[in-house]
Amino acid sequence: MRWLELLASGLFAYQVTESAFAVAAVVAARQLPQLLFGALAGAIAEAVNRRTILLVALILPAAISATIAVLAVTEALQLWQIALANFACGTLWASEMSTRRRMVGESAGADRVGQAIALDSTTSAGTRLAGPLLGGIAFEWLGMASAYTLTAAVQALCAVAVLTLAYRQRTAPIALAQLPRDIAEGLAFARTQPDAA
Repeated sequence: MRWLELLASGLFAYQVTESAFAVAAVVAARQLPQLLFGALAGAIAEAVNRRTILLVALILPAAISATIAVLAVTEALQLWQIALANFACGTLWASEMSTRRRMVGESAGADRVGQAIALDSTTSAGTRLAGPLLGGIAFEWLGMASAYTLTAAVQALCAVAVLTLAYRQRTAPIALAQLPRDIAEGLAFARTQPDAA
């Protein structure tokens, strides 16, 4: 649903400002936290209950989306609110992505981890395809409020699904002093991979 919001927020930015820069800034506000906080989010996911992180990363964006929908219905919605909401949801997205990927592998078990990651990647690609299409349709036919109401509802349903998930984890303490070295090792590993850009 984040892709639906991403398109709807960009369309709203263009509708309000007719500025390509405003559209780019609003979309960048959603993506920037991945760059800024992604590695730290992964380290936190090793030390904190991942189910809790995932629930927070679903419930808070649902609340933010519902707030944006209310602001849109009352015609009080402004572009800075969308940019702030995108940054906040992008920050939660950074924590959700690293946490979810780890949980997928742990939940599936060693013998099914390949299939589980493949399914996660397929559904992620599918939502990347369907989200903007649904966002455009919802924005065009129903308006900004409906687009954000839909995402809030889906995120809330996903939170309910996470609550029903049978999941146990092993945690490790956060070693903040070691974090820069771990990030450097991850980047070095990524550069050695054949499909690295």
